Amino acid sequence: MSCLKCFYLMQVIPDSCGNANIYACHFNRYLPGNAFVVKKDLAAAWNARPLQFQRQMALNNDQSRCFGAHCSVHLFQMPDENKMTASNGCVPRAVQHRQLKLDYFPLVMEVYPSLECNNRCVFCFHGKDDASDGKFRLRQHFIQEFKDVFFTRAEWIILNGGEPLFSQGGRDLLEWLLASGLKKRIILKTNGVLLEQFGIERLAAKGVEMQISLLGMNRDTYRKTAGADNFGRVMGAVEKFLSLGAGHLLGFSFIVCDENVQDAEAFGYFIERHPQFRGILWNEMFHGAKHWGLISQLQKKFSHLYPRLQFHYMDNNFRRRLWRARYWPLHWLKYRAFNPQTCVTCALPGAGNVA
Repeated sequence: MSCLKCFYLMQVIPDSCGNANIYACHFNRYLPGNAFVVKKDLAAAWNARPLQFQRQMALNNDQSRCFGAHCSVHLFQMPDENKMTASNGCVPRAVQHRQLKLDYFPLVMEVYPSLECNNRCVFCFHGKDDASDGKFRLRQHFIQEFKDVFFTRAEWIILNGGEPLFSQGGRDLLEWLLASGLKKRIILKTNGVLLEQFGIERLAAKGVEMQISLLGMNRDTYRKTAGADNFGRVMGAVEKFLSLGAGHLLGFSFIVCDENVQDAEAFGYFIERHPQFRGILWNEMFHGAKHWGLISQLQKKFSHLYPRLQFHYMDNNFRRRLWRARYWPLHWLKYRAFNPQTCVTCALPGAGNVA
């Protein structure tokens, strides 16, 4: 059983109205039944029908749930996740007893408070309108529910976006986490532009981990890829972390696209020069396998840095989308035929019912 994320991970992403998109499998959200919208009561959503369906397939080792997925880049943190879930005990117990309706809350919460962003990256699949019109923001009652219900019970908390430090909800959640005194693993997925403004000393002192998107290795490439002249601010923040002896908190992601392909090798050398850094180099998926040859060459060249530097191959070209679309009806029928078990274990305290 290779992936048990549906037993411990909840991802919450806003739609255009501020409702919460909950993904049974965020990495394969294209499949019918793998996503649903919640207007209130996230606690009940944790045991909703799509998530129980995903757990049933995981227990049956049904690999069709992974058809068309693009999850390889996210497997970078899987070894740590596996250790965490094994030591916690809830997930092994649920798997052993084949529980679909869980009596514990998510151990990993990945929250996208907003899709707003201060960059305009050429490859961003959220779309250009999401970044500025203010529609894609989680409603305030969800922000409060994270604090009251989920964050106190989770072991890992991941803030994503958009740019989490560019949104009021993201800053609010991070401020609350830093002030709460909770002993959690906090991961901030950020472009790094606003780290200095938020307070690098505070983040370093609390051990907040970063995954910073590097969009180029010099000012011109960065500006061409990000649509904003923020390279100096990002690298200034990196130098500040290093001066504080907090370089071990930094991880970096470099997405290869037409605009920055010439800087991909420089990213490898950047990780090599700083032994405390971690990095992922992967390609913009809608170009298919266009840059796979380069990534393969760099993977061989920097193989001595594994696992600190990893390489991933993404592909969402027309042929892949076509095959996925042909599979959709079958998956939908399987989902509609699924009869969720409601008596395997008790429901979560205070949770309502979500169909």
